[in-house]
Amino acid sequence: MTAILTYRNRTITQNDIAFIQKVIADYHVEGRTAISRRLCQAWKWQQDNGQLKDMVCRGLLLVLERKQLISLPPRIRDNNNSSLRHKTPLADIEICQQPITAICGQAEIAVIGSETRDDSPGGRAGANSGGAVYCGAGSAGVSPASLGGQDAPGSRFGLG
Repeated sequence: MTAILTYRNRTITQNDIAFIQKVIADYHVEGRTAISRRLCQAWKWQQDNGQLKDMVCRGLLLVLERKQLISLPPRIRDNNNSSLRHKTPLADIEICQQPITAICGQAEIAVIGSETRDDSPGGRAGANSGGAVYCGAGSAGVSPASLGGQDAPGSRFGLG
C-alpha cells in the first residue's frame, strides 16, 4: 500500500482513509471526540499508560481534513479559546484622578507611645515597646491625645 501520510510514527494508507471515512459516517452524530476514540480503539493506538491517544488522533483527523482527504462533522461545541478571543471589551471605567487628600482632607499620622530600640545581640532593631500608630484625618476632631496618646494618662491602650 502507498503511504499517504505519516503522522506521529503512524503511516496512513488509502485503506486507513477508507476506514476513517466509514467511522465518520457511523459516528458523525456523536462528534469528533467519539470518532477519534473509536479510531484509537480500533487501531489499538494507546499511550504507555494505557490511555487512548485521543488528542493525537484528533490532530491527525484535522490534518487529513486540511488535505481534503476526509470531511469531519461540524463541531458540537466551540472550543473555549475562541470564545475568549471574541469577547467584547468592557466599557471604559472612570478613575478619579484627584489626590486622596483632596477628597478626605489633610491626613495625619502620629506615633502614640514610645518606641525603643534594642541594639543588643539578638535584639530587634526598631522593636515597638507597646506604642500604637494613629492614622486619621486631622479635620475629623480625633487626635492622638483623644485616643489615649502621650497627653492622656491612664489611656485605654495602657500607655499612660
